[in-house]
Amino acid sequence: MPQNGQPRVPVPDYSIDGYTLEEAIMQSNAVLAAQLISRGANVNETDARGKTLLMLAASVGNESVIKLLLQKGAKINAADHNGRTALHRAYIDDITTRTLVDHGAQVDKQDNDGKTALHLAVDDDERGVVHILLQEGADPDRKDRKGRTPRGLAKKYGNKKILRLIEAFDDDDDDD
Repeated sequence: MPQNGQPRVPVPDYSIDGYTLEEAIMQSNAVLAAQLISRGANVNETDARGKTLLMLAASVGNESVIKLLLQKGAKINAADHNGRTALHRAYIDDITTRTLVDHGAQVDKQDNDGKTALHLAVDDDERGVVHILLQEGADPDRKDRKGRTPRGLAKKYGNKKILRLIEAFDDDDDDD
């Protein structure tokens, strides 16, 4: 039956017992996620804001689901409508961040505001994530649209531990 002048297109049912891939990811259920993917669920599906299932998995922080999605072809550097990637969503979790960068996430990819994952990690005082991102070559002097840098944010907040971490990586760069 037409709706808004358009014929209805049957949507394939990629659910198991009523669970969708999105729900499996939110519950960190890698086994169910794998079953749904094997039935044809799209690992690169996006919501109305352009958020991918990998972004959802990164925000939940389940390493096995993230690895499964990547193994099945999830686009690691896909950006939502705000320009944010899975790495932008992982900035509060060391393991998730490490998994994403080890699989090719671009550490200096900027969102629509010019923020990188390093900006977000510094802003939220996530030292473990800051360390990983710096180790992988993230630029502490990359400016966002307002001219703020991760280094500048650490100074602004008086975060001496993150500043020392940034300086330690600066010193490592000088040794090369």
